[in-house]
Amino acid sequence: MLCGPRPFEVGGALASGGQSGFRKFATGLQALGNPDADFRVARISRAALLAGRSRELNRKLLAWLGLVVFSSGSAFAEEAKSRIRPLAASEWTPDVAAILGGTRESVAALEGAERRPEDRPKTLNILKTIAHHERLLGPFLAFATVLGRDGALSRRDSEMLALRTSWNARSEFEWGHHAEYARVAGLSPSEIEQIVVGPEASAWSVEDRVLLRAADQLFADQQISDDVWDALALRYSEAQLVEIPFVVGQYTMLSMVANATGVELEEGYDPLPEE
Repeated sequence: MLCGPRPFEVGGALASGGQSGFRKFATGLQALGNPDADFRVARISRAALLAGRSRELNRKLLAWLGLVVFSSGSAFAEEAKSRIRPLAASEWTPDVAAILGGTRESVAALEGAERRPEDRPKTLNILKTIAHHERLLGPFLAFATVLGRDGALSRRDSEMLALRTSWNARSEFEWGHHAEYARVAGLSPSEIEQIVVGPEASAWSVEDRVLLRAADQLFADQQISDDVWDALALRYSEAQLVEIPFVVGQYTMLSMVANATGVELEEGYDPLPEE
């Protein structure tokens, strides 16, 4: 049972703006004294912020607020393991079996020749979880295949966006698989490590830094600032510019599915890095 201010009261205090609202919010988090409650309050307050005052104030506060949300995220996700079991092959309808059977080639292409066939999961756990919703499975995979294999962006750029989004969402499942895909797409082990640091890491070129900033802005406030957009437009075609928010949105969504339903990362993949 929660003690202290109700979540909506705390969120409203922060959304009202100013240092007073910020202090009330911080006090509310301390009064709650519960990591899961902190996570819920932060999420509600973040939504309130986005409807609030100036965008610049929102960004500054969200940068701080992200620390609260993400610091509770890993513990929160751990509690959610195995909420929905992956659908066993013996339970697949003929249509589901045909759809999921076709995913193995796609995953093998993304993972390249480095991973032996016997080391690959026959079907990804997240797809066996989505398979509980049979009508969703086929259309989702058609959409995902376009972004994952047939997109306008280079594989390297797409995997940079996917990895940064997986990190921002603290999704171990998505991180583990996209770290593998990113290596095949040309990112070095040190670059994958620097994804965690973000756009300010010294390893990035100017172009890479802009792309990672776009990923962070889209994840934080569902928008790209004018300066970042203008820099992207110097490098990317209109089709690629359209695809950038689609990629970030796709892996935000899949991270939500993996975290909320408790999809477990299969053995042999990189775990989510330590904070």
